[in-house]
Amino acid sequence: MTRDAAPENSQRAFQTEGEVKYVGPPDVSPGTKKNQRYPGAFAWIAFVLTVWFLFKFAPLAPYLISFVTGELTATEVLRTICMAQWEYKDTYPSRGYACSLAALGGDAKSNPSTPEAAGLLPSDIANGHNSGYAYQIRDCKIEKIDGADKVTSFTVTAVPEGIAKKISRGFCINESAIIKVDRDGGANCR
Repeated sequence: MTRDAAPENSQRAFQTEGEVKYVGPPDVSPGTKKNQRYPGAFAWIAFVLTVWFLFKFAPLAPYLISFVTGELTATEVLRTICMAQWEYKDTYPSRGYACSLAALGGDAKSNPSTPEAAGLLPSDIANGHNSGYAYQIRDCKIEKIDGADKVTSFTVTAVPEGIAKKISRGFCINESAIIKVDRDGGANCR
């Protein structure tokens, strides 16, 4: 028995009386039928796990969507209130900023605007509740300027209400229009 050089697929070859006999591991190169005992098994397992995941967590989808959209809406409402505060300060310079949402609210179309009801916010925001959050103007700093009291700074808070209080974050904004976050869902923003 003579030994020939190893073929390209690195299997050992032995020659016996006119025929070559290969001894060694089977050909396991990609694309051969020898290594495809279960064709598509990985794709099938991935499909089954995806379906299981969707059925398991699909009931949570509305909560997750409302959680994300609630936080986005809360930050947009805070920006709206801050812009209304700037407009209030420009409209009533002797007063400065408003210290209540009611002063920023009111219907500007039906009533003439006054410092107590400027009509700068829609009623759903002026009532202090919108999209699962409670809004409040706090920390008004009142200074005496030219013999009159004038509000020179404020903070608006957005605190989650109801079931969202356990999973949502709280937000704050002041006259500088920088939104800060309270990860515990309160009004202690940093």
